[in-house]
Amino acid sequence: MAVDFEIVDEIAEDIAAFRKDLADHPEVGPDVSRTASKVVEQLEKTSLRVRARAGFPEQSAMGVIADLKVWNAERTVALVADMSAQKVRPEAGPGRKCSHVSGNDAHTAMLVGTAMLLHRSDVSANIRFVWQSGGEMLSDGAQAMIRDGALADVDEVFAVHLWPGLELGKVGLVAGPVMASLDRFQLELRGPREVRPWHHRKIDAIRIGSAVVRELDELNNGEVPDLVGAGALRCVVTHFMAARVEDGVPPDQVVLEGELRGLTSQERESSRQRLEEVVHQCAEAYGGTARLKIMPRGNVTVNDQSSVQRARTCVGHHLGESRLATVRPSAFSSGLSGYLEQIPGAMVPLGCGGETAEPASLLLSPSFSFDDRCLALGIRVLAVLATA
Repeated sequence: MAVDFEIVDEIAEDIAAFRKDLADHPEVGPDVSRTASKVVEQLEKTSLRVRARAGFPEQSAMGVIADLKVWNAERTVALVADMSAQKVRPEAGPGRKCSHVSGNDAHTAMLVGTAMLLHRSDVSANIRFVWQSGGEMLSDGAQAMIRDGALADVDEVFAVHLWPGLELGKVGLVAGPVMASLDRFQLELRGPREVRPWHHRKIDAIRIGSAVVRELDELNNGEVPDLVGAGALRCVVTHFMAARVEDGVPPDQVVLEGELRGLTSQERESSRQRLEEVVHQCAEAYGGTARLKIMPRGNVTVNDQSSVQRARTCVGHHLGESRLATVRPSAFSSGLSGYLEQIPGAMVPLGCGGETAEPASLLLSPSFSFDDRCLALGIRVLAVLATA
C-alpha cells in the first residue's frame, strides 16, 4: 500500500466545508437529489468511473457508485455510506423537518474524502465507493443498490459510523452484532361495547392502552447483560393517540405506535411474539379488541469476525494501537446492514466527541453533535481498510 496520508491534511478544510453544506441542506428518504449531485460534483475532480442515479427502480434511485480500477487486481473492496437525513422533532428548530442526526452528512463527506485520497494513491485492489439513499427506509436503500450491482465482484465491504460516547480519535471494533434490528409497529385498540353508567367503572380504550404500555415497560426493565438490548424486550412506544373526549364520553379507539429492536434474529422474533402476547392479553382482560401490525424496517448489522480481526491489525499497524477501542453494540439501527448480509465486512464505530458521555445516546436526537476533527480520522480509517 502506498497512500500519502498528508493528502488528508490538504483536503481536510474542503471536506469539512462539504460536510457543513450537506448539514445545511438535509434531504430525507430516497430523494436526495441535491446531496447526490454534490457528491458527483466532487467525484468529477477525480479519475474514478462515476455512475449517478444508481439503485433500483431507476425512477426513484439517487445512489452514486464510483470505481477505482487497478490492473491485475486480485480483489475488490467496497466502501459504503448513506446520504439521507432523518425526520426530527419540532424542537430541532423552527421550520426544521429533517436533519443529519445520525451523522450521514459526516459519513458521506468521509467517503468523498477517501475517494479523493485514494485516486491519488498507488493501491493494489479495486475499490468501489457506494453512496446510497434510503434513510428512514433503512434496508430498502441497501437492497436497491445491491439489485443494481453495487456488490458485483466485491470481496469485502466496510463502512464507518459515528459513535457518540467513544473518545475522539478512537476506532471501535466489535465482531458479531454491532447495531440492532428495527421493527415498527402500529396497534389499534377498541374498548368493550357494553355500557357502564358510572365513570369510575368504565373500561375504555385508553385504559387498555395504558395497561399495554405498563406491561411493555415491565418487560423492558429486565436484566440486560453487556450487549445493549440483549435478553430483554427492547420496545419503545413512540406515540399514544386517542380521539377527544366529547360530552364526557371517552374515545372508543386509541392507536399506539412504537419500535422493537434486537441484536439477534432470535431476540427479534422473541420480541415480536412477546409484544403480540402482551397486546392480546391486555385487550382480552378488559374485554376489548386489538389489531397489531408489525413492519420490518432493518435487520441486525453483523460484523464478520475475520474482517474485524483484519481491521484491527491494519488500523493498529498504520494508525497506531492506541487508537483501538472495544465498544458495545448499539441499540440503534443502520441502513447498511444489507451489505453485510451479502458480503463479509464490518461496520467500524468512530469516536466523534460531541456533548455526551453515554454511548450512542444522542443518535437520532435533535441535540446530536460531533467534532469535525473526526472526519480526517474517518478518511484514514476507510483508506486503510480498503488498501491494507
